[in-house]
Amino acid sequence: LLRTRYSIIFPNSPSTLYLINTMKNLDAFKDTLNNPNKVYQKLNYVFNSASAQDLLDGARWYAQAESMCELLSTKYGHSKMVIASVVSCLSPACSWTQNVKDARHVLKLWDSGSRNPEDATCSTYGNNVIKAYKILETGNPEHIGNGLKTTSFACNLAGLWNDNAVTIDRHMLGLAVGSRSTLHQKISVTAKRYRTISEAVKRIAKNKGLEPRQVQAILWESFRTRVGLKK
Repeated sequence: LLRTRYSIIFPNSPSTLYLINTMKNLDAFKDTLNNPNKVYQKLNYVFNSASAQDLLDGARWYAQAESMCELLSTKYGHSKMVIASVVSCLSPACSWTQNVKDARHVLKLWDSGSRNPEDATCSTYGNNVIKAYKILETGNPEHIGNGLKTTSFACNLAGLWNDNAVTIDRHMLGLAVGSRSTLHQKISVTAKRYRTISEAVKRIAKNKGLEPRQVQAILWESFRTRVGLKK
C-alpha cells in the first residue's frame, strides 16, 4: 500500500480510510503535545470534571501509599526511599494492587535471605526485578536508573518531590491529548513530552493549592472512572 501523508492508492477501501483517520488523529495528538497551553487546557478540563469521589481518592492516594512505604520501611529495616524505589522499580506493566503484592513478595524474599532476583516471581520485566534487588543490596535508590517515570514515582511515594517529580505514564499522555481510545499508546512519552505534561500538572497544582502528586493522582482516578476501572 503506497501512500504520501494522507493520499493512498486505494482511497475508498475501509482499511485505507481507517489508516487515514488513524494518521490524522496521531498527528493531532502530536500537535497537542507540542502546545503546552493545549495540554494544560485538556488536563485542567479533566481535573475540573472529576467527581467528588475522584477528588477525594486522588487527594489522599499518595499519602496512603507513602504510609504503606513507611510501614514496610519499619518492618524490613530499609529507608522509606529505598522501599519506594523498590515499589517503583516493580511498577511497570502491572496494576497498583499487583505492584504492592510484588513489592511485598520481593521484600519478604530478601528478608529471608534470597539474593537471587530469579527467586522472585513478579509481573513486571525481569530487569526491573534485578534493579529492585540491587537497590536492596546497596541501599542506594539510584540503582532505579534514570527513567523519568520510575524515578518520579519513587519520589512521590516517598513524599519527596522536586521540579521533575511528577509521575507521567501513557495514561497521563492519553488524558493530555484528549484520547478516548488506546490510539495514544502508539505515541512514546519522550523527555520533552514528559516535561510538557509535568509542567501542566504543576500549573494546575499551583492554581488549586495542591501538591503536584495530588493533581496527578486525581487525574488518574478520573481516568479510572472514565474507563470503568472503579466500582
